[in-house]
Amino acid sequence: MKHKTEIFENCTLQQACEWIAFKIPPMEQIRANAQGFSSLELHFATQADKDYSKQIYDAAAKLKLALYDGDINAFGVVLSPNEQPQHQQITNIPNTVKLDIGKNTIQINDTTYTDIYIPFRNLKHAFCPAYAETAFNAIEKRYSTPYMEIMVEVINEFKITDANQPLKKILTDVIIQKMTEHGLRPSQSLAEYMATIIRLPESQKGHA
Repeated sequence: MKHKTEIFENCTLQQACEWIAFKIPPMEQIRANAQGFSSLELHFATQADKDYSKQIYDAAAKLKLALYDGDINAFGVVLSPNEQPQHQQITNIPNTVKLDIGKNTIQINDTTYTDIYIPFRNLKHAFCPAYAETAFNAIEKRYSTPYMEIMVEVINEFKITDANQPLKKILTDVIIQKMTEHGLRPSQSLAEYMATIIRLPESQKGHA
């Protein structure tokens, strides 16, 4: 079970705006300022709340631009009477997109996507350039592929070293999740190969 203050892999719209505005990473706990905050209305009573609201408002504008430019991927659910609700990547986002921070929804024309999440790595790359550089500190970034990026992300996140070799199964599960986040078709066999590659040969002999 995750600790309540553990950083999440994915963000709600509000958590994304908090990262952009204050560099607050997404946490499980719900912040008091989130209560009643809807449609970017600046209606808070105290000056602190008004300042927070203004910062979030500005961050939401930056988020909308990043979504429109395709710098950030967003995933949401569209309710359909004939299909089981499931998250899908929201594509072709126009500049007229409407974000409702409080309800965590994105509206594009007559379509409303609910239960929005944004991969946290997207925010780091888009709004913290230093992270984008350090994520590839082991590779001279002249050429890369989504699969290479995933492997480097996993190495950095798990702090893999000669002495720290996480189990192949754990790495495989995370790689499959990241394939989805990168917009790739998840593949169990490919994820297992990638998990094998980022571990030392002597660790692979035990098949652990």
